[in-house]
Amino acid sequence: MIRFTGIRMAVLAALLTGMGSVGASELKTHKIEGAREVSATVDAVDQKTRIIILKNAEGDLTAVQAGPEVRNLAQVKKGDVVKIQYYEAFAAEIKMAGSEKHKSVVEGAARAKLGDKPGMKGVTEVKVTVTIDAINLDEHAVAFTDPDGVKHLVVAERPEGQKFIKQLKKGDLVDLTYTEAVAVSVEAAK
Repeated sequence: MIRFTGIRMAVLAALLTGMGSVGASELKTHKIEGAREVSATVDAVDQKTRIIILKNAEGDLTAVQAGPEVRNLAQVKKGDVVKIQYYEAFAAEIKMAGSEKHKSVVEGAARAKLGDKPGMKGVTEVKVTVTIDAINLDEHAVAFTDPDGVKHLVVAERPEGQKFIKQLKKGDLVDLTYTEAVAVSVEAAK
């Protein structure tokens, strides 16, 4: 099972960098999202150490250790296919002057039922208000401070992010919402 941890502001700042874009619905907002799916074939399983050797489509091997929370590991056999689906979305919205700052994290997870093949689903949503400290339009860079007082600097690489930061000014409050979901499933060998 994957455990999500705290706010990763560098990842939250993905708003201004990578991932596929779905555009902005309004000038004062910016949204991006992306989804990926990867799969690998089980090459070997050591039930005692709980280490699974996975082989990707290129033949590269990766060792993964299943924690004690992973149920039904004894059902995993050589040739089974492990699928990982990953989704992330990011939205930023400029707040009105005088708005309150906030920070919240909501997490949820579910694991396979007893008797099923191992699997899990997890989701994390982080909402936070940051304060814009500086904008350098020549470098497409934005400096901001999170609610914990930690300062960050990000560079807008995508045109949509560059367009969004042009409307920012020092002192603006920006709501950032980051959503991450992952699902891991094991399918029996055919």
